[in-house]
Amino acid sequence: MANKIDTMGNYRGEILESGLGVTQKSGFPQWVARLKALEKWVDSKSEMEHFKLSEPAWVDWSSFEEEILCYMVLFKSAEEFTKETSLLNYEQLQAATGWDGTEFDSLMTFAGKKISFRVEDHEYEGKTSMQVSWIDTWDADPVRKLRTLDTAEVAALSKRLKITKAPAAAAAKAAPAKPGKPATSAAEPPATTAPAADAPSGSTASAAPSKSPASPSPESKKPSATSSPDSSSPSTPASKSKSPPKKQTPPPPPPAKEESADTSELPRETTQIDAWNFICEHKGDNEDGAVSDAWLAACGEIGGNRDEKDFTGADWAKVRDVVIKDLALTV
Repeated sequence: MANKIDTMGNYRGEILESGLGVTQKSGFPQWVARLKALEKWVDSKSEMEHFKLSEPAWVDWSSFEEEILCYMVLFKSAEEFTKETSLLNYEQLQAATGWDGTEFDSLMTFAGKKISFRVEDHEYEGKTSMQVSWIDTWDADPVRKLRTLDTAEVAALSKRLKITKAPAAAAAKAAPAKPGKPATSAAEPPATTAPAADAPSGSTASAAPSKSPASPSPESKKPSATSSPDSSSPSTPASKSKSPPKKQTPPPPPPAKEESADTSELPRETTQIDAWNFICEHKGDNEDGAVSDAWLAACGEIGGNRDEKDFTGADWAKVRDVVIKDLALTV
């Protein structure tokens, strides 16, 4: 009997089963798959010492016989499946597996494909479990990178917020920039932003018998070095995200509406993704731009100068409630 993955991190693995399902509450279409871990990216100091590595590398994980179920919601609608209603998962599933995005029957034929995936803690209603938060091509870079707006999106956002450059500031000569902080390796847990899909992967190293630095090394588990198989699907850059916007200096909140929604019956703790999906499901006639503005303003109001990775489940519930009240959503 297979074991369930119980360690957060980046893995390479094989799709054992796959299919199409719907979410229980809203009926949104989602990709469901059973994944087996074949390799794990080792980059923490303790694990590198355990596996006798001098630098981060992939290690063989197949002997541990670990698996995990993956649920990826593809659209934020139960009836309209368009680019406007698609989520980032929809685009990344295409990049990771080579799916064309239209033949949904083919989602049941992915058994045997090899991809990389990220496993993280997921907290819901006070319970924490391991969940697949991201998938990518087998040879994708395991080091997570910032996902930012492109030039056109920045221009559109600036126009919407009516940000203009003062004449005096435009004519003044820019002062020399201060030296930036030296780049460091990814901390544990890593940043909440999505990893890039087009960078080369690290090398694969031979694994020590056990995955836990504190565990004894049984003779029965001696993982050997592995090499990356040829990937049948090209890694494509992820397109415009439909996931929650990254926290930044909050813009002015939208004008408050007269009606105030009652949020007393909603969970007092939630996750960033669940909070965002809830807002999208109940946004009503509010435009996407207004929803994003309200979300950013709420993040600034609740989190202050804290990074989003430091937000608690209670913080995300407060962000959700602030957006609901600012936009007078019906819940």
